[in-house]
Amino acid sequence: MEISIKEALESLELRDKEVRVYTALLELGEASVSDITKKSEVNRVTVYPVIQKLIEKGFVSKLFKEGKNYFKAIPPRQILDILKEKSDKIKLVLPQLESRINIAKTSTSIELFRGRKGMYSFVEKLYSGEEKNMQAYGNFDIGKKAVEYQAMHGRKLRIQKKIKLDIVISPFYDDYLKDKKYERLTRIRFNNSLKDLNIYVILGKKAVGVFEVSKELIGVLIQNEEIAKYHKFVFDRLWEEGVEPTTRRINAYRKSKIK
Repeated sequence: MEISIKEALESLELRDKEVRVYTALLELGEASVSDITKKSEVNRVTVYPVIQKLIEKGFVSKLFKEGKNYFKAIPPRQILDILKEKSDKIKLVLPQLESRINIAKTSTSIELFRGRKGMYSFVEKLYSGEEKNMQAYGNFDIGKKAVEYQAMHGRKLRIQKKIKLDIVISPFYDDYLKDKKYERLTRIRFNNSLKDLNIYVILGKKAVGVFEVSKELIGVLIQNEEIAKYHKFVFDRLWEEGVEPTTRRINAYRKSKIK
């Protein structure tokens, strides 16, 4: 994506006149107010407060030479140092800031996603947290449909973020674990009672994603800790009842489907 110098600097919360003064100073080097006024085409009366704002923001430095004030723009690469310093400061107080978020812990949000593009957004949000261990349960055919809609995006994203997933699913005969990277992050158990269930659920500690197929595949993302706890309770019972998908069981299921 191409952007202009003006757009880039304005993204750092510089106003139009601040951008003009800063870029003028880059070309001038050390300069007086009168030189800056001519180069930037900003009114002389306005230049003074604009320069002061740029000094406060760290984009301009002030020098005193031969009884006269001069100003100089910081090198563009130094802007990255300013941003890093700000980022580091936020990181230092991040735990204290997050500890003050009380409403978010108990609030509920529900989002609906449809179609192929919707599924991309759905899995992006589902795997956007810091969780490294998640669970899933449901009908294999629904889960397979979800993978088809995502064009494997969900799997790739999970592998990239190294999120482990335990799955309880209705029996299948596809080569579902042929990707070794995916296999290392995935444990599966069969539970035959899920074959008549028309949903596939993926859950974490605070979020639950539900795939459902009626006329088209839809995804519902629920952000609620108590609802997530309930689905974890269901998952644990299904996992206890489930059996590992050995080659023998998969082959037996394949034969039963052929018949």
